Amino acid sequence: MTKGRIIQAVLAVLCFSCVNTVWADDEEDRSERMGEKVFTAAIVRLADLTPAPTGFGTIGTDPLKKGQVEARGKRKVEVDIRGAMPGVTYAVQFCRLGQVPPACLNLGSLDTDNEGDGESRLAFSETGNIWAGVFILSRESNHHFGSGFRFEAEEHAAVLEIKGRISALSAATSSFKLANFPMEIFTDSSTRFEDAEDFSRLRIGDRVEIKASLRADGKLFATKVEVEDGEDD
Repeated sequence: MTKGRIIQAVLAVLCFSCVNTVWADDEEDRSERMGEKVFTAAIVRLADLTPAPTGFGTIGTDPLKKGQVEARGKRKVEVDIRGAMPGVTYAVQFCRLGQVPPACLNLGSLDTDNEGDGESRLAFSETGNIWAGVFILSRESNHHFGSGFRFEAEEHAAVLEIKGRISALSAATSSFKLANFPMEIFTDSSTRFEDAEDFSRLRIGDRVEIKASLRADGKLFATKVEVEDGEDD
């Protein structure tokens, strides 16, 4: 299995509804300071993945109850973990598609308290398509936690929730793209539409909220597409 196949990131892994946002700030204040939320992704133990990812050197075995990473429109990243190793520092890296440490971007660090809980807010300085990759948390040269992995096992199918405006539509493939998201999103007969009867009712410029699942062939399929009212981004 090649490194590129291993790090087929979709930005968000596991079910969005299974991860509870824990930031205490007022959402309006956070949006003003850091931009609108682009996506929220679960953080998982690399040691729990089957098959285990290769190309990352030693996979650590630190505990983890739950975690998440949240990307913001003003190139800010918020990382939160609960129940990890207490009283330690984790390095936070971002690996673009096809990259593995040590060729990844160092974003900063995250310190845990006596309960193994920690949170960190980091700046993301790179330009261009910045979110096409995976976040990695490491300690003492061991890579412990990650997000955005393509899971081979069906029960670990990657799922994400994202909002954005439709920038392109393809009737031939029943797919569309969002202005703030790099991957093409496909629909089929199982896709549930809200405030739109079906794919044919979607229009460029529509603001939508989607839930999508990464399938074994690497394509992202929408399980739900909701057209939102209003002009706010």
